[in-house]
Amino acid sequence: MIVKKCMTGNPIIVSPLETIKNAFHLLKKNSIHQIPVVSDGRLVGIVTDRDLRMALVQDLKEPGLKVENVMSKNPVQFRKIRAWKKPLE
Repeated sequence: MIVKKCMTGNPIIVSPLETIKNAFHLLKKNSIHQIPVVSDGRLVGIVTDRDLRMALVQDLKEPGLKVENVMSKNPVQFRKIRAWKKPLE
């Protein structure tokens, strides 16, 4: 399978400096579960709804948490023309 066939063409993205509250609002508003984190046009991480829910509790104690504080860094990337083999079921 070609990666291009199952990827999102123009995904919603977020900056590492965005607040976790704003990032969580983007997830809910767009009914998605994860957002790529992009800085200077480069993918630097990914943040999930679970990451953000857990961080919102911490943000009550330490206001101002940013996406960069809770994102997973250095995600695996594929080129959209690369073939991808389905795992055996």
